[in-house]
Amino acid sequence: QEWWLSPMVELRFQRQTRVLTEFGRSQERWQGRDYRGNRFELEVENSQWRVLTPELECEVGDGVYYGDDDASSYLGWLEHYALEGTLRPSPRLTVELGTARDRFSRDHGRGVVYDVWTLGAKATYQFTRRLYMRLYPQYDTDAEHLDADALIGYVVHPGSVLYLGYNADADRLAGHHCATRHTVFLKVSYRFQR
Repeated sequence: QEWWLSPMVELRFQRQTRVLTEFGRSQERWQGRDYRGNRFELEVENSQWRVLTPELECEVGDGVYYGDDDASSYLGWLEHYALEGTLRPSPRLTVELGTARDRFSRDHGRGVVYDVWTLGAKATYQFTRRLYMRLYPQYDTDAEHLDADALIGYVVHPGSVLYLGYNADADRLAGHHCATRHTVFLKVSYRFQR
């Protein structure tokens, strides 16, 4: 009922540059109907510099709007663009930055159904081989939702880790952003060794 055919070409150049192109033809079944479409994908990545590794991703083509029933579902135009970069300013600190845009239209950019930007970052600081801290804020422009997570991890031995985490959400209510949720958690993962 579903199939995907996707020939691709991946090129690896000098100076740690990689380019991937892919064309896909697929059939997907949704709400009792088959949808056939084409998609094109392009990825470009360069890891020449240890301090900064940028990556660009683009995917455009036919996509299914998943309605509640057959009458509200249809084949439209899907666009996905993402730009990511990994910064390593020191051996202990790694920061991953990313932004993505997802847009769905009824027909090649006309009749936009949704247009969402997602912005995020993940910073990891390694205090010692066993102790690290991670911060991960993310913002969604469609829901105007901010999610911020913090995690401290301590590796007791390989496979056994203690985690202390904090999650906070903020949403746009009555015209301004308000904190809507706070969660603190403790997790223990222990691997029994023989």
